[in-house]
Amino acid sequence: MKNQTLDIKKLIARFGGRMELWRRMNARGYELSVKTIEKWGERNSVPSARIMELLELATYEKHPINLNDYMVRSAPNAGESLSTHRHEKQKSKVVPR
Repeated sequence: MKNQTLDIKKLIARFGGRMELWRRMNARGYELSVKTIEKWGERNSVPSARIMELLELATYEKHPINLNDYMVRSAPNAGESLSTHRHEKQKSKVVPR
């Protein structure tokens, strides 16, 4: 599996920054605080329900988002192979005859 994540800071910036995103989301009826949006940026993570709200907001504003534009590849976790194929992770065994 590819190690990909969303660039949350870039996504927030797409809406004009955290204050502007907060204003626009609240105007659309999505109640949240500016601190919540700040935490998204700090954690580089947004709950999936909020991602759906961001997609809806962007579509409502006639500027739909393609999440692929915000995808970044991250380094694999320690001990994790870059290969996505199980057979490439296994070492071949030579059986003596």
